[in-house]
This record gives sequence, structure tokens and C-alpha cells, in this order.
Amino acid sequence: VDRLAVGLFVVIFPLYVDSMGAADPAVRGRYLALFLLPFAMFQYFTGKLAERTGPYPPLLVGSLLYGLLLCAVGYSGLFTLWWVMIGLGLFAAVMFPPAILLTSQLSDEATRGSAMGGFNLAGSLGFALGPLLGGAVYANHGFGVACALCGLVEIALAIGGWLVVRRWRYR
Repeated sequence: VDRLAVGLFVVIFPLYVDSMGAADPAVRGRYLALFLLPFAMFQYFTGKLAERTGPYPPLLVGSLLYGLLLCAVGYSGLFTLWWVMIGLGLFAAVMFPPAILLTSQLSDEATRGSAMGGFNLAGSLGFALGPLLGGAVYANHGFGVACALCGLVEIALAIGGWLVVRRWRYR
């Protein structure tokens, strides 16, 4: 779902920032950098954290917090959006290395390549569907609903994943 959110951002984020009077491409670039810099800088450390704790705790916490902040994007003013974008980048960094680690752990050596391929396939589908779904929801219901819907899907899947893992672990 995090890649679905990225796809959603491709279409609606420039429109959203423009609607608040920040039509300058350099301003849009700064907002995207507020997401991308923490995302890039913290992945090594969150990967180390996932190696210590296992992938589930950071993946769950990162997904829940990412989903909450994603819900806030479409209701944030320009000043608040700075902080929301930084938080989104940080929590995306908390999720991404554990997701890759989990994919690796759930596959054996013989299927690891196809497991990673499946992981990337799911992500690429998110990139592809995000603009379609985000554009449709935005056109009919606005920025806030589009972001909130994507955030709520992230939260629901995180909770659902936690319930499945919990049940699977205690069999």
C-alpha cells in the first residue's frame, strides 16, 4: 500500500500543493525532498533495527504511523505539510527494510529470486494503480478523501497482517 500511496502522490500531490498557492515546481520539489531525504537516510538504521527485533514490530509500527500521517496529508496546510512529509519519509524508512527482510525470511534459497520478484511486482502494481485510483477518488471526493482512503487501507492492512502473523506464530 505504501507504493500505492506513492502512485497516488504522482497525480494528486502537485495538484494539492498548487491548490494551496504553492504552484512553483521548486516548492513542490522541496516538499518531495522532505519525504525522500529521511526515507533515504534512515533505511540503513531501520534495517539494523529489523535485524534485532525481527521484521514484524517495525513493519507494524511504521505502517500504522505512515497510514495515520497519510490520512493527514489532504487536510494539512503548507506549514503542517512540511512536518507530515518528514514523518511520512521516516515511517516509510521504518517499513521498507523490514518488508524486504520478511520477504527474504519467508522464502527459501531456491525461491528467493521469485519472492523478491513478487515483492516488486506488488509494489509496481501499487505504483500503477495509485494514479488511477487516486485520480478517480480525487476527482469525485477531493484531496482529503483520497489521502485518507489510502491511509486507512494502509492501517487496515497493517492490523490485518498483524492478526495473521499473530495467529500464525501461536499455532
